[in-house]
Amino acid sequence: MRSAKDTESFPYSSPIVCYIQVDKCGEVTQISNEYSEILAAYKNAVNEQAKIYAVWPGNYRSDLFEIDNLDALADAFQIHGLADHEHRISWTLSPYDDGKSLYARVCIVFECGCYLGLQNIKKFAHDMKEQKSWDVATSKGLSGSPEYTIYVRRNSLR
Repeated sequence: MRSAKDTESFPYSSPIVCYIQVDKCGEVTQISNEYSEILAAYKNAVNEQAKIYAVWPGNYRSDLFEIDNLDALADAFQIHGLADHEHRISWTLSPYDDGKSLYARVCIVFECGCYLGLQNIKKFAHDMKEQKSWDVATSKGLSGSPEYTIYVRRNSLR
């Protein structure tokens, strides 16, 4: 079994990926790519009532993955505001920020153990809007780890 988190560009929303839910009692259920079924499985996983696995078929073999990054799954299916997790971050303006552009370059470090990637930037942007009232750009590149550089609308920084 492989880790979806450790796989670059895991195709969460691909119609060829088959999702499987295993609850605490060991009951196995196939999950379609329908939003309502993914949402229900996501809620179960967030509440630690079940684990989600996925089979990603290839040309010569199919691999089984543990969905160990629920933020990336939520981002791929546009599931927002369900997790009780609040990101703990420290942040500073980047030394490369020009101080006047519409978007400020902001360096962040996750103190909560999360990571940031292209697959969960939309969920992170939504979370930061809820938690800090930040308007985070999701169309610009991001870089780093463990310190990330993101772009935040300057007038929303507090």
